[in-house]
Formats: sequence, structure tokens, C-alpha cells
Amino acid sequence: MSEARVSNNKTEFAVIYQWLIKPGKETQFRKAWEGLTLLQMNNRGSRGSRLHKSEQGTWIAYAQWVDKKSWEASCEQKPEDEMWSQLMLDAVEDTWPPTFLAPIADHLMPEQLASQGLTGPHVKH
Repeated sequence: MSEARVSNNKTEFAVIYQWLIKPGKETQFRKAWEGLTLLQMNNRGSRGSRLHKSEQGTWIAYAQWVDKKSWEASCEQKPEDEMWSQLMLDAVEDTWPPTFLAPIADHLMPEQLASQGLTGPHVKH
């Protein structure tokens, strides 16, 4: 896979993760995911992530990274990751391999703009 080269300090790499969470462990998983995500944002080059629940019941996260090297370095287990990682693993019934993405075009509106009612044309499905 070739890596995208996006200039102007933009995201060059993204990852999609997918899990099936054990019944009753949803809150544990979410708190652990949030803790690990914040750690990666503050110390590892992550541009943040969004956690979703699909209609099929799986949980899916979309994470943006400065580049693939930053993501690879974040995968190396560090002592401060241990608690969050163990809590997440304990809550997971099944997982899928990550999907790696190279951005081509970006029209995702930042939450700050969306919350101010600044939206673009709507697509009807």
C-alpha cells in the first residue's frame, strides 16, 4: 500500500478498527477506548478518533494519524498503555484486522463548525 503524502500538516494515514463487545462490557470498553485514544492524541501523533456502533452491533473506530510511522510506533506496547489495553481486551468478544487508509479527499466537517450550524448541501439517499 502506498502512503498518501498530504502537505500543510494534514493527516496522512487513517485506520478503521472493528470489535464485537461482550454484553454488559460496553461502558468498560468505551472508557478504556477513550483513555487510550487521549493518551495517543497527547503523546503519539494521533489526530483523534471517533467511536461508532453499527446497526449490526459491532463497534467501529475511525482514527486519524499524522503518518503511518506514528501509528506503527504507537502499536509498541508501553507501560502507560497496559491498563487501557487490558480493559479493552477484557471487553472484546471478537475483533477484525485493522483497515489502513490513505486519504484522497477530505470533506469531513469539524465538530466545531457542525455544532454552529455551518453545514453544506445535503445529499438525499
